[in-house]
Amino acid sequence: RWMKILAGLGTVYLYVQVTGGQPSALRAFLMIACLWGARIVRRQSNPFPALVASAVLILAVDPAQVRNLGFQFSYAVVSVILLYGLPLAEQLKTWTAPRRDMLPERSVPLLFRLLDWGRQWLILVFSVSLSATLASTPLTIANFGLATPGTIFLNLLLVTLAGIAIKLGAASVLAGVAGLGFVSTLANPLANQLIGFMVLLVDNSLRIPGFFQEVQMRHPLLGQLGILLLVGTLLCCHQCRERLRRHFFWIPPAVFAIYLALTSTHG
Repeated sequence: RWMKILAGLGTVYLYVQVTGGQPSALRAFLMIACLWGARIVRRQSNPFPALVASAVLILAVDPAQVRNLGFQFSYAVVSVILLYGLPLAEQLKTWTAPRRDMLPERSVPLLFRLLDWGRQWLILVFSVSLSATLASTPLTIANFGLATPGTIFLNLLLVTLAGIAIKLGAASVLAGVAGLGFVSTLANPLANQLIGFMVLLVDNSLRIPGFFQEVQMRHPLLGQLGILLLVGTLLCCHQCRERLRRHFFWIPPAVFAIYLALTSTHG
């Protein structure tokens, strides 16, 4: 098993280097390494502790990273996705699941299975987008004076397109290593076109009224405190999730919205 994990980590690291070895990609690789490393030592493989472990390792090597805006965005967004976005997606899938009177999967027509797959994918992307927007909002306001509620819906397209572009990039890397250069010549231009289309979507979305708003934090440090409040509230809610039940999904955003209302002003 550990040989498979090491081979997988080697492939991921190769992809990180081919894409330029950016700090955000290295942070993601380190989180994956901590997650898979837990499996090697037969510990519980849980994404959030792996995320915390990767942050501790980075700060142990370079404590100044805690002031790095990219570091703050990366760990804030991924933390809220893990603690709020993924549980929300699972709950929404349960609430919206079609009733088929216990029909076996093979008896369901292909069209209905495709529609069900689309429903689950849309729910997942929406939940991830919502949680990412929640996590990034205080930092965006504190550092750029902007709030971007429209990104919740824009990301429904961007996340899907980015996923396709990443898969094409990975296929190109593996094909190049295997000596199948013709696959790379097909995958790279297509990925480039997808990325260009994503940039075009962002540029045109900025023209939509209300897509973004000018908002100022009363003090720059209130952005970081907002992240700590949101993650802390989520952790407390997870501890009491059985008692909170459905209230779990509206309490953290409500607390966060009250905090933003008290600590920010429209520019």
